[in-house]
Amino acid sequence: MKMCETIDATNAVNHKETKTILVVDDDKRLATMLALILEEVFGTREGKTVNIPILHDGSHLETFLLGHIGTIDLVILDWQMPGRGGWDTYLQLRKEPGHEKTPVLFFSGSFNEIVIDAYRNNIADPYIDFVSKGSPDNILNILDITKKMLGGL
Repeated sequence: MKMCETIDATNAVNHKETKTILVVDDDKRLATMLALILEEVFGTREGKTVNIPILHDGSHLETFLLGHIGTIDLVILDWQMPGRGGWDTYLQLRKEPGHEKTPVLFFSGSFNEIVIDAYRNNIADPYIDFVSKGSPDNILNILDITKKMLGGL
């Protein structure tokens, strides 16, 4: 079993900028589907490319970040995972050099709009947001928030 899979849309001949979106979710099929959608939507456009590594366990974050100091542009992070959950993974990310302000989008089936509003109003980190896996518009919400967090990719 691989610790990290990668969907890489860096097939452009002359790309000017690569954005890296790290997906951390223990549901392998969902993580892969999300990465493929992100690749399809944000793939190669206007000289920009997107690289989408996938981790299936938050406990592998430190090892992964050793080779990616300051190069992760966004983390899409499942809230509930076995081992190290989303919140603990987020706290570890914030301790890593170069990732103190990396945008994080929490994506979980345990959220509903009331919970999401409570988190948005009580967590003093302007670099995070939340999307419910159960929302019928969840993919559209992820794409919209991703675009905003990456500065209009």
